[in-house]
Amino acid sequence: MKRIFSVILAVVIAASVTLTGCGREAKYSDALRIGASEIPKTLMPYVSSHTSNVYVANMVYDTLLGSISEPADYNLPDGSVYTPYDQDENYFGFTDRLCGMEGAYPRKDGSEYGWVLFEPTAEQYEKQLARKGIVKGQNEAGETIEETDEEFAVRSERAVPAHNWMEYRFEVRDGYTWNDGVLFTADDIVFTFKYALKNSGALASIAYFLDSYYDCYSDNGDLVLILASNKLSDIRTICSSILIIPEHIWSGIRHPAQEKNLDPVGTGMYLAKSGDYIEDNSITLTLRDDLDPALEKEALGDNPIEKITILRLQNEDVTLNALQKGDIDVSMDSLTAAKAYAVDDNERYDGVKVSSYDSDFVTTLAFNVGKYGAFNEENMPESYNVRRAISLAIDQQELIDSVLYGKGTKVGDGLVQETYPHAVKNADGSYRYHETDAELANRLLDEAGYTKNSDGTRDLSFKILASTGAETLVNAIGKQLKEKLGITIVFDLAKSDYSEVIKQSNGADFDMIINSVTFSPDKLLMFDARFGRYPNGSARVWNVTGVNDPELSELMWVMDTETDIKAQYAKAQDVQARIAELYVEIPLYCAKNYCVYTDKNYMGWVEQKNGSVLNDYSIRYLVRNK
Repeated sequence: MKRIFSVILAVVIAASVTLTGCGREAKYSDALRIGASEIPKTLMPYVSSHTSNVYVANMVYDTLLGSISEPADYNLPDGSVYTPYDQDENYFGFTDRLCGMEGAYPRKDGSEYGWVLFEPTAEQYEKQLARKGIVKGQNEAGETIEETDEEFAVRSERAVPAHNWMEYRFEVRDGYTWNDGVLFTADDIVFTFKYALKNSGALASIAYFLDSYYDCYSDNGDLVLILASNKLSDIRTICSSILIIPEHIWSGIRHPAQEKNLDPVGTGMYLAKSGDYIEDNSITLTLRDDLDPALEKEALGDNPIEKITILRLQNEDVTLNALQKGDIDVSMDSLTAAKAYAVDDNERYDGVKVSSYDSDFVTTLAFNVGKYGAFNEENMPESYNVRRAISLAIDQQELIDSVLYGKGTKVGDGLVQETYPHAVKNADGSYRYHETDAELANRLLDEAGYTKNSDGTRDLSFKILASTGAETLVNAIGKQLKEKLGITIVFDLAKSDYSEVIKQSNGADFDMIINSVTFSPDKLLMFDARFGRYPNGSARVWNVTGVNDPELSELMWVMDTETDIKAQYAKAQDVQARIAELYVEIPLYCAKNYCVYTDKNYMGWVEQKNGSVLNDYSIRYLVRNK
């Protein structure tokens, strides 16, 4: 078997020979084959945000609740018709998973499931304050400060609400077992939350979303979860984001960051074994043979796919070649706009299909207004007008045409796409797009004292920090700012990946940065993560701009603590309006994602609204060609 795979790897590297033939069919021919630029470095969940790691983790493990997705065409391959869910009744877009979704909604009369508000005791409140490091007369850095009782009360309330905590009760669904045969219970959920907090350094990606967690326990098989919070956004994230791990396995693992987890034990429909995982090369997921029949049918339909193999492919050309030959069925990675443009209606790529959809993420240009930033007002007194001028000079459609070959959508200054229910609207109900006015931009710079030289340039030059692959975008921005305003832009290449970009953004040498962000309806929590501050006053980890705006903080607080979902969306618009006024992060566009696939081996692919064809619907309806 090792020899077989070594041949396959050699073929992938060569990019000129197919993945099939020469006896190699035995390992992969019966599997749905997915091409990916990267294979998980480990099978431990929560250690990577790469698509392949997330995909494998979500096939092996489960969350408390699932997120409802909609197919692009309601007429499904088996002849059935999809019925859109009632968004007034199910405003989070939840579906049952390990728990019943009823537990996430306000408790109805006669039901024991759902959430209720309660007043914390003085002991509970003080305990949560202590967890947060909130001590009278001492800031969160341990420094002595002078403050009155009233000032301490205000500071405490910002860190931990003193009223209206939330208690949730979920029904844990029957039928789930871990793939080693052990029965899944509410105790595993309780363990996961407590283990994540105990190991918050290694499991920071989930510990962050448990910021308002107070306690949880199992009661007669149900899960009771208590949050020191009155924020709907907290439970929204907890329910659909945190993967549950087994207590009987992980209770013996003291250092999760060092754990490879080569034989992951999960409740998901598929399992991965160490023998089917070859680091940096491939991984095969196999349908479990011990699934509860009702759960299997609910998730996978009548003809589930037995095996799914992810193969590492070097680049887009290798991927397209493999698709043409039927050696893979779909690519996990989105095609670049340039390659998608080349593939579309091109006979050279006969048999390769392209499905496009809008990304959840908005590509942005963020200004460093922090202590060491070029746009800090102590360093640049006219910073606000300069930032505003740059924003007004940015023509999104020009960027979409030159960088994305016309395949993108414009986004308003509130950074939320038009399709979302909480997007900022004008008085007439129309979407409020990004404002462009080059004439006003030039006037603002003149008034700020940055007049043009005889050659049309201004004495303004900035670096844009970005990772590999963003040079075309940076150059396009630079062209606009040079031609319209006389500002010089320099591409500043980050040392490695996006994590390095974030690290570099903490230094004094950072002017602007190409970034991306999503504030989709289930990600309203990200407003505070992006623009807020910790109780000690330091910028939150994703607040790369370093902005510190009390008005914005107040608006985010009011939005977060709203318990009516429609009212919360309305207040989210107030947040966006303030973000637009600040000009610390401005939208460039929302790029389209491009999923490439073929029906040479499987029929029944389902396009998903705002999602890849590699989705739950396709896994459910795909049928292998005879």
